[in-house]
Amino acid sequence: MKGGGGLWGRRRQQCCLGTSAAGGGGALQTPHCCARFQAHVAPTHSHPRSWITNPPQTTALWHLSSNLSRHASAFPFFHRQGSFRAFASAAPALATLRNIGIIAHVDAGKTTTCERMLLHAGVIQRAGGTLHYASMATHTPTPTHTTFTLTLTQHPQIQHRCSYVDVDKGTTVLDYMKIEQERGITINSAATSFSWKQHRINLIDTPGHVDFTFEVERSVRVLDGAVAVIDGVAGVQAQTQTVWDQAKRYEVPVVGYINKLDRAGASYQDAVNSIQEKLGAVAVPIQLPWDEGPRFDRLVDLVTMELVTWSDSFGLAISRRPLLEPDGPIWAKALKAQEVLIEHLADIDEEILKQFMEQGLAGVSADSIRSAVRKATLARMIVPITCGSSFKYKGVQPLLDAVVDYLPSPGERPAVEAIDDQECVTHFHPNDPSLCALAFKVVHDHNRGPVVYVRLYSGELRAGTTIYNTTQNKKERASRVLSLHGEDMDDMKVVTSGNIAAIVGLKDTRTGDTLLSQPTARRSQLRGMKIPPPVFMCSIETETAGGDKQLWETLQNLQREDPSFTVVRDAETQQLVLAGMGELHLEILDRRLQEHYGMPVEMGKIQISYRTTVAHTTKQTLTKAYTTGGKTVNVNVSVKLTPRKRGQGNDFQNLVSQSELSLVLWQAATNALRTTAISGVYLGFPLEDTEVTLTRLDLDTEATEGIIMSCVAQAIREAVQEAEPRLLEPQMNVEISVPPSDLGLIMADLTHRRAQLQQVNHNVQQCVVLAEIPLKEMLGYANFIRSNTKGNGYFSQHLSRYGDMSSTEMQRVINKLYGR
Repeated sequence: MKGGGGLWGRRRQQCCLGTSAAGGGGALQTPHCCARFQAHVAPTHSHPRSWITNPPQTTALWHLSSNLSRHASAFPFFHRQGSFRAFASAAPALATLRNIGIIAHVDAGKTTTCERMLLHAGVIQRAGGTLHYASMATHTPTPTHTTFTLTLTQHPQIQHRCSYVDVDKGTTVLDYMKIEQERGITINSAATSFSWKQHRINLIDTPGHVDFTFEVERSVRVLDGAVAVIDGVAGVQAQTQTVWDQAKRYEVPVVGYINKLDRAGASYQDAVNSIQEKLGAVAVPIQLPWDEGPRFDRLVDLVTMELVTWSDSFGLAISRRPLLEPDGPIWAKALKAQEVLIEHLADIDEEILKQFMEQGLAGVSADSIRSAVRKATLARMIVPITCGSSFKYKGVQPLLDAVVDYLPSPGERPAVEAIDDQECVTHFHPNDPSLCALAFKVVHDHNRGPVVYVRLYSGELRAGTTIYNTTQNKKERASRVLSLHGEDMDDMKVVTSGNIAAIVGLKDTRTGDTLLSQPTARRSQLRGMKIPPPVFMCSIETETAGGDKQLWETLQNLQREDPSFTVVRDAETQQLVLAGMGELHLEILDRRLQEHYGMPVEMGKIQISYRTTVAHTTKQTLTKAYTTGGKTVNVNVSVKLTPRKRGQGNDFQNLVSQSELSLVLWQAATNALRTTAISGVYLGFPLEDTEVTLTRLDLDTEATEGIIMSCVAQAIREAVQEAEPRLLEPQMNVEISVPPSDLGLIMADLTHRRAQLQQVNHNVQQCVVLAEIPLKEMLGYANFIRSNTKGNGYFSQHLSRYGDMSSTEMQRVINKLYGR
């Protein structure tokens, strides 16, 4: 190694630490990138000052960097390097573990924020080649503390390492799919882990596009905390509301992060106000930007009343000092903001109230504020708000501090509940010895086969262990256990309670399945996930002769990965019909079939996935004879259809007594009710808002499952025809943002799209229009708004409900389907 000592990185890069050629404390030559870190530490025997003048051993240097005071942000080059990797991969104590996700509207800066976190934590350090650093360390002793200054200088032949992390250039760790890199958006939720201030952080980067809402849903389901990234210019947007509701559904504590404060038009206060007004959250700033717009380069920590400054272009040189009155207007502004913070906390924390009443604002200690903010955040009483500009490398280290300080460990979350067949509840605590895990994602790997992402709620899992899938009622063997880092995975011997990991070898496990160490008497299962209904559909067929069976099997594997799309075979045309969340979703499925699975396919024109309902109650009886094995099998089926109110969904009832049939045949009849409703009962569209009841089933003893399912399906379709079928169309909640000069044109256009206006918000930079619009009218709207606003307008939409169609509109759809 160079310079008489160092450490070698493991993952695609090497990093060397040593003294300069001139010796300890000598001048460094031709520096291209220099980062200086200072910290104030009371001298102790655990880190003697001799380390500063002599090249430290790796263990000593880690001890030094991890025991610096709160004011030292990090020594980012040492994590996951050499002996430090043992700390990063070791099983952490529950109290030092954080399972967090980054959630936001599309293009709010989620992935950039994640990558900056990895950068400052020292996980990614590659910049087109091997990195070598020289170091110089000095110390300044005082009677009460010692100031350590550590300077790391990059060798001149290497480019800046920070250029490696760029979403737009497709060089990120977490957006590793080719199509993600091409489009610059997150499509697939990705997981990684790193260390920060002696804490292990398991991080999931989630998509922000509405077509991939389910990716967010299954990620939030297993999180203990979340960081909600808010655009500092746009504030809360449509998909922000969606992901916020998902976090609320699973009672996940949230820290807010106002991003992009370096952009023109950014407003920290307006963004905070939008959180309060649109999300109904108690947003409490714990940081304050010094300035906004292109001059943003520092912030005020309202907890410690310190000024946090970045003095280099890549956010490596960070310093803190007390905020003082000579600092100008920001002093009074920060005092007012801290007073508001303490007033919020005094309403919910007696210790804060006591200190404030006895000693005033100055008497409330930073530790007391930090403790009170943590308690209130874990109870979801407040949302602490931080700020920064991830693209400009500013604000991320304080955000990581907030993750450690204010978001919960697995042990601070309520015990998970598993419900069995008899509706009895079993609680699993993190310290319970028996395994309880939830499979929240499945990925098919060409080399490993199915890779199942799991969250362990209790117990531990070792490679080679046999586990029990209570959802599928099957035993499976976890042949390998893997840690996650984007696309890369490393073998582990054991994963402990509270952690997120991946398992290889589970052949039948699907998203939402519960995994236990041993079977339970009544198949206890954890709460599942909400899968949104698909709203677009298209036909799909293989381009190779005889490839229909292979295509069907491939689609089944793909659906195991992504349950938010459905594939059915049309009963009339025998075509395969693919239904997804949006046009982009179907396009991604097409690309994945061809590029990942090597399946050449041709997709038909994308159409809207309407729904079918019935106008009145009807009963239908079907008697049919089947020939099987040279014998005639008679089946008599009676079904009843009843319309339900809009938004109530379907309800399926099997009133046939289980004593009259074998369990297998009774379950086949029950499954036929559901599968028929999904596969399309009128014009190929699924059933909606209808009660489907099987009232009678008479059959010969030779009847099979297939015969029963076929007969029940036919009876339902005939009943729908008798009940005056009606089409329902998807209604979308649409948020349109355009410059004020284009508002008139947009408003005039909406009158032709059957829009129901809900709200119009005006400000200097953008006008925001909220409306409910039929999905049919939104086809091609992206091109319209782009061309008519010169690229300055954008919109987002998500499904609101399925609404009734007029007879005229319904006839137009039917005519189009039949090519009239």
